[in-house]
Amino acid sequence: MLLRENQCTIRQGGGMNIRNKVLVGLILLCVVDVLIPLPIIGAVLVYVVAQRPPWFVDLANRIYRS
Repeated sequence: MLLRENQCTIRQGGGMNIRNKVLVGLILLCVVDVLIPLPIIGAVLVYVVAQRPPWFVDLANRIYRS
């Protein structure tokens, strides 16, 4: 969606798409996992597999929809 204000074009909703955001988040989790000797990614994985939270299902649907 483009808006015109004082002859300037402003785009709303721009930025990274959902796949890039997830990739950046996973990279940051990997870095934290390497720096801190606690298995953060493993704990998140066990939580997601065991509980199947709605936010994860929504995130997966958004990734595959785009």
